[in-house]
Formats: sequence, C-alpha cells, structure tokens
Amino acid sequence: MNHEHVNLPSSVEIRQHVVTSLREYWPNSRHLVLALPVQERSVVTTQIPLELVEVSLPEWAIDLGVLGKLLVPSETVDSSRNWESVDWWLAAFLLLEGWHERAWEARYGSIHSYSYRLQEWDSRAWDHAWVNRIGLLLRRWSARLCDLEDNALHGKRPEPQFFMTHDVDAIRKTKRSRVKQGAFWMYNYLKSHVKTEKIGNLVQHGRSLTLRSIIDLVFGPDDWFQLPRLVASEISKEIEIIYFVHAGAASRNPLTWILNPAYQLDSQRAKEMFDLLEEAGAQLGLHPSVQSWKSVGELLTERQALEQASQRAVRYVRQHWLKFSWDTTWKCQKESGLQHDMTLMFNDRAGFRNSAALTWSPLCLTRGQSHGILATPTVVMDSHLFDYEQHDQESRHQRVSSIVQECKFVGGSAALLWHPHTLSDDFGWSATYEHMLREITQ
Repeated sequence: MNHEHVNLPSSVEIRQHVVTSLREYWPNSRHLVLALPVQERSVVTTQIPLELVEVSLPEWAIDLGVLGKLLVPSETVDSSRNWESVDWWLAAFLLLEGWHERAWEARYGSIHSYSYRLQEWDSRAWDHAWVNRIGLLLRRWSARLCDLEDNALHGKRPEPQFFMTHDVDAIRKTKRSRVKQGAFWMYNYLKSHVKTEKIGNLVQHGRSLTLRSIIDLVFGPDDWFQLPRLVASEISKEIEIIYFVHAGAASRNPLTWILNPAYQLDSQRAKEMFDLLEEAGAQLGLHPSVQSWKSVGELLTERQALEQASQRAVRYVRQHWLKFSWDTTWKCQKESGLQHDMTLMFNDRAGFRNSAALTWSPLCLTRGQSHGILATPTVVMDSHLFDYEQHDQESRHQRVSSIVQECKFVGGSAALLWHPHTLSDDFGWSATYEHMLREITQ
C-alpha cells in the first residue's frame, strides 16, 4: 500500500460533518445518533488504492445491506470485521468525501473523471450508495436502543429526489460536431473490432455502430435541436429539470475549439432555446468551457454571460467533459458565484463515484471546513450506456433501473444526465431516455 499525507479532520469534526450531511435521516434526533456507541479508530491518513472489506450486519439490520453486508474502507474496522468494531462515522466520511481519491490526486494529480486512472481500486465502492446505507444503519441502531421503530423515532425515511439534467452540447448539427462525434464513434468502432474481430456487430448504440451509421452521422442532414421534444416529454413531470448551457467565448486554441460546444449565446437558435426553457419552467445551469475547472475568472465570466443572455440567475453548474479537482473546482465555483454543482461522476462508467446519493456541502481540504457550495452526484448518463459500457437494450434498461432503484431504496438525492441531441435519428437513443424518465417518475 502507498500512503499519502492528506490529513484527516479530528474525530469530532468527522462525526459532525457526517451527521450534518445525512441530516435527512434524523431531522429532529441527531443527538441520539451522535450518542451511539460507535467504535472510534485512530486513523491519521488513508491508504491508496482504496480497499474495501465486507461487514456482516446483525439480524435486525440485514435488509439494509447488500446480501446482508455493507462495504467499508479497510482502515475503519479491525481484523474481526464485526459490525460493532467499525468506525461508522469514519467509514461514511471517507467514502462521502472521496478521501482516497483526494489522496490519489495529491500524489499523482487529478484523474478528472476517468475511473480507469484509479489503478487497483476497489470498484465495488461505486456499485451502491454505501454512505446512505450507513446512514440507514445508524438511524435504525439508535431507534433500537430506544426500543422504537425507525419511523417512530426519526420520522419517515426520506423521499428520493431526482434531478433530470441535460448538458446542451449542441443545438444544431455543425461541421465541428460532425467531425468530433464521427471521430469518437470511429474510435469505438475500431476498438470493438480489435476486441471482437466482428465488424458491424457492436449494438450498444440505438443503431448498430457500423461504418454506414458513422458516414450517415458525418454527412447526413439530421436535426440535432431536440429541446422541444425534451421539454414536451418532461413538462408535466413532478421532477426538477435542469439544462446546462455553454457560455464560453470562441477560442483559437485547437483543443478547446474541438472540445467545447460550437454555439453562441446571441444566435437565433440560442434565443429560441432560452424562450422554450423559460416557458417550460426549467432551471438553467452553466456548462463551462473545458479549461475552466481551475479558473475563477473563466467561471465568473461565463456565468455572467449566461445570465445576461438568458436574463435569468444561474446557480447550477456541471463542468464540461467533467473536468474536475476535488479541492480546486468547488473552490473556484463558489468564488465565481455558483451555488450547486453536479459534476461528481465518472465519464467512463455509471454508478456512485463517492458511494453516495446525497446532496451535501463538501469539505474544503485546505480550509478544513465546507466549501459553502452544494454538490449532488450524477449517477448515470446516456454515454455511459451507449459509448463506454457494453449493453444491448435489455441490459441497458436493467442498468438504469438498478441505479434508480438503489436511490429509491436509500431515499437518496441524485442527478441523471441526458444530452438532448442524442434523441435525433443519428443516435437513436430515445427508447432508453424514455425508460429512464419512466423509472424516476413512477
């Protein structure tokens, strides 16, 4: 194991942070949860890579685990792996705050949002909302010590909250978007051919990914302005809907020219978009330029540009390409006037990056206190299902359902992401979007 010196807060600070972050589980009884006889473990730094161990739950809490067990970081339990020997506050804190990732970043630099860069990592951390499940355990344990049922002591389990979000990466089909998406699909096509030696049989897309489909995308006339269709399908749903819009200026830098969206906020199509979203009552968020993740100035300039063009206040943000540093990005967002971030996810796989489905105020490592910004993890997006993970339609829908059901079971808060232009005929992804929408609104 490698050790990186990212020092932990005191045990008192850890308990207070976790009990505040999970306050929805004990809205009027936090003092009873804080009084639990949790075994405290003396840990100064964490080990990387992350290693999890299984802890069997007692009979009265077996339904709160996965097959009767919870996973916790190895530093938080002794060799007995008995549930009463776990420092549950520390376990929840390390996972919620991505402390092992922070240590990795301190040593090797930011992974941004690519899970494959976390070498030898215990990926089971991303399969379930372990932090929420720990909250459910502490909630039940404290009620049991009072000879009461969970709901009698703490009130009903929280209702799940879903944010249906859309990164507006394209509002028309341009030369740049044709080249960029065509190149990405060709890469996926060739990678699949190398692995399977079967040309034309990759069916993770709504359409089979073939040379014909790539040519159609690059040269075809399809309309990528799918916002009217999205608005019509979501306007009657009782969910929070947020559209993240790019507001960066045109750049001569070849990399940013390729990676950033191509539209301008003063275009007629952009004005149509703003009118449509305002009429629908959808929230507006900033989708900043790809290099803004460590720049207060760029984030501030783009937030102000979006507010001026839309004539609406902007509080939500999700970084483009999920460019992200655990400490720097939230700090810059806060200082630029943004209030609620939804960047925390992986680009290359669905799941729970910080083992949580929870809106909370993350900790600033350098200041030792909250950043003062809210963060909600995003747990699944369209490109996970179609570009990175290998699925047919049935398994794709099962993947969405399992993630949504996890959030519902724990009463969690999470965002889901769908890019509007992928409802076009070029992509053919609409059936899975409709399935996702049904899952979160049923």
